[in-house]
Amino acid sequence: MIAFLCGKLIGSSLEQIIIDVNGVGYRVYIPASILGRLPEVGKEVTVHTYFYVREDVMALYGFLEGKELELFEKLISVSGIGPKVAIGMISAISGANLIQAVIREDLKTLQNIPGIGKKTAQRIIIELKDKFAKAAAISDISAEMLIVDGSAPYSGAEDAIQALLTLGYSQGEARNAVDRVCSVKPELGEVESIIKLALKELLRAQL
Repeated sequence: MIAFLCGKLIGSSLEQIIIDVNGVGYRVYIPASILGRLPEVGKEVTVHTYFYVREDVMALYGFLEGKELELFEKLISVSGIGPKVAIGMISAISGANLIQAVIREDLKTLQNIPGIGKKTAQRIIIELKDKFAKAAAISDISAEMLIVDGSAPYSGAEDAIQALLTLGYSQGEARNAVDRVCSVKPELGEVESIIKLALKELLRAQL
């Protein structure tokens, strides 16, 4: 129904952005992984959207790349996977790595995503493996290229820094907080987890 929105970015948080389109403000829920790629507040932004309607719930989910939206739509086509879970998955792991995990039947990687248990991971593989593999074959490209996210191999540190800049922190504050988090937990790769821990560090420093 609403394929995309193009307007002025009014504000952003870890889970959503507000876009002014000709005087109408749209609340759009986003994966944390795109925060670092958003323009500055007040600048024009275009997001590809999915309009979710269920009984008394209506919500817009937005992505900067069409391929990210395609991945989201494939994820919510899996039985038991709703928009919030799908957004959480895209926030926690890059699209390329997610597709690789499904094609390779990598249960461990999928189960490391918050909210995804063994049965859900198995269901995702069963329902999406052939679709992802077929898409890669038709495009004659590797799974790493199915999603344009600029990360292979994926590291969430730089994306987390950019996200903190979008939230109003300085370059120094953002980098120091992310560096502290990653030095304590070097295995951490999910941008959403890094952002949340870095925000705790920044709030602690203000006390």
